[in-house]
Amino acid sequence: MQIKGTALAVMPGFISSKFGEVGYRRWMAAITPAARGAFDEGILPSCWYPLDETYTQPTIKMCELFYNGSLTGARELGCHSADHALNGVYRAFVRIGRPKFLVSRAAVILPAYFKPSAMESLHTGNGQAVIRITQFPEISEAVEHRIAGWMEKALEISGAVQPSVVITKSLAKGESHTEFMANWQ
Repeated sequence: MQIKGTALAVMPGFISSKFGEVGYRRWMAAITPAARGAFDEGILPSCWYPLDETYTQPTIKMCELFYNGSLTGARELGCHSADHALNGVYRAFVRIGRPKFLVSRAAVILPAYFKPSAMESLHTGNGQAVIRITQFPEISEAVEHRIAGWMEKALEISGAVQPSVVITKSLAKGESHTEFMANWQ
């Protein structure tokens, strides 16, 4: 699988701002030489990179180093990524559409970052949505949590009050799909 550079580019900045230069160097020393090389060269937003070695494993390593192995770190990184992506040029697009519109675009958003992948929005009601990832060959729990964090922050940016995204089913745990239950006021 591959990941779009725009999703990778935020990781070094997040780690540096949250854990300082010492934390960033510690993380860089802990990731694989291939991942380190990609980050050292500078991630190109329009390029595609190998998912596992540049996204999944560095996220897991960050969680191990700074979050005692908790996937809370992956979720925080996902929130940061959405904040970075959606508070720039896309902010007006997200704010105009409101949460329901954003959820309806889920099937288009995921494949723009991950290939191959597929997502569907099953139910969108007042303050609630069920979103499923139906195709994602190399998914992991860390990736699921990064996506959940991204969704939560994206909903907030789109005007949702107190958004919450819970993973109710998991491809990474052998289920037929990953399911996210999103709620907001």
